[in-house]
Amino acid sequence: MTQESPIVLPFARLSGKNLQGDFDGGVLTSDGGVLFLRETELQIGVIGRFVEALDDRRDPRYTDHSYEELLRQRIFQIACGYEDANDCNSLRRDPAFKAACDRLPIVGESLASQPTMSRLDNAPRHSELYRMAQALLETFLASYDRVPKALRLLLDSRVVDLSMAHTPTFVILSSLKPFFVNRL
Repeated sequence: MTQESPIVLPFARLSGKNLQGDFDGGVLTSDGGVLFLRETELQIGVIGRFVEALDDRRDPRYTDHSYEELLRQRIFQIACGYEDANDCNSLRRDPAFKAACDRLPIVGESLASQPTMSRLDNAPRHSELYRMAQALLETFLASYDRVPKALRLLLDSRVVDLSMAHTPTFVILSSLKPFFVNRL
């Protein structure tokens, strides 16, 4: 009988310590994929660009989490399927999310709670949201060796009941399956 060697997944270092995933049943999380998001973000850097687009108007004496920490947590949670801010309360002590947000998984401070995240969701002004959109576009364009001549964007697409297709304020994009409708 052959003895199999354990599978170990190495990740980028965290606070000077090696970070790895394995399957030995120690500290558990059901969201190990968030560590791959961390690796990708370390290469792309879009969250740092988002932070540069925001003006932090909070009083530092009453601030426990930087905008970068909050954005990391929020974006990674959304990417893992936790779109509601109330999910922050159940995930703030999750070892994988803590590690993805540059906190030590076991002894590190907890992540932000739902009220803190809700304040973040409502904090940006329109000008800051515009700068964040610019940062996202710049990040996207930087992924090309040569910047494309044109971009085709389909925004706010959602599957709808096509019985509303007779309404003149809708454009049917019939080349997509299933049909998507965009309000003009």
